[in-house]
Amino acid sequence: MLGGDYGLDVMAPSPTERTAISLVIEKLRANGYEVVDKNIERMNNPIFDLVAMKPGVKIYVDVKGQERAGPFWGTIKPDRPNLFYIFVIISSGEFFILSQDEFNTRVREYHAKHPDKEESGFLWRGQRKKTHPFPMDHFKDQWHKLPGWNA
Repeated sequence: MLGGDYGLDVMAPSPTERTAISLVIEKLRANGYEVVDKNIERMNNPIFDLVAMKPGVKIYVDVKGQERAGPFWGTIKPDRPNLFYIFVIISSGEFFILSQDEFNTRVREYHAKHPDKEESGFLWRGQRKKTHPFPMDHFKDQWHKLPGWNA
């Protein structure tokens, strides 16, 4: 069982997810963060994939990677200060950064419109349209949301 202290089964990341995590690590390191925990190595935490630090700053990152844009899956998690979701589209090299609250809002909005679906993510397709009230493109390259990010 891969769940460590949490007693949960945690699946090993796919090659696509590993690539996405590696790309996010590169971005964080290039901006001066030290990545102190990579859940891809120990697979012991279902809440986040990475822990990154700078003096006085600690952030948690849940990386969601896909080869091409499609539905993003993930469940609403207990509140954790400085938890961010970074969605990576490998084929286009795009990064979308959402706070935990922004991610939770997207999941809840999708579930409210599709009550027959499990509350475990949201569709990407409609959210790329400029007519969507909160298009995903709004979150593209929003690295400045991360505490300690230097523009």
